[in-house]
Amino acid sequence: MPKRRSSTQLVQTEDAESSLGMAGTVIGQRLWQQATLGGRTPDAEAAAAERLGVQLRAGLSRWIGKLGYDTLLDRSLRLVQVVHPAIQSVSSFAGTAGPPVAAKPPTGPAALDSAVVTLLATMSELLGRMVGPQMADDLLTLSCAGQGDAERPLPGGTDG
Repeated sequence: MPKRRSSTQLVQTEDAESSLGMAGTVIGQRLWQQATLGGRTPDAEAAAAERLGVQLRAGLSRWIGKLGYDTLLDRSLRLVQVVHPAIQSVSSFAGTAGPPVAAKPPTGPAALDSAVVTLLATMSELLGRMVGPQMADDLLTLSCAGQGDAERPLPGGTDG
């Protein structure tokens, strides 16, 4: 028979989940801000979103495999595109999550900003559930840095 948790343990669990959500949002905002340093015009942001998607695919596929990345992206898209359909305008974030939710996704810098930050936060949260929040932050940061594989150290300070 499973052990029942006390109300204190349940509150601690809920607090941990809330802080993970906040941590994911902070990570998403930081990574998006770094990606858009080149400019905040609509065209520059669209190009930054495309670059970010390519960097994430290349970087995270190295750490969690192509299937792992595709699964993470698809799950994240399923959660995000319902609330932020503007993410559908970024082809490098295209997954196999199914048909678009909205016939005409909202466009514009604010919609794209919110969509990309939410997608990054969701990816961080989901990845953090598997490898821990700090490792998820490290993997996302390394992947978004756009460095060549040879220059990139393994998380945790090991050489492989």
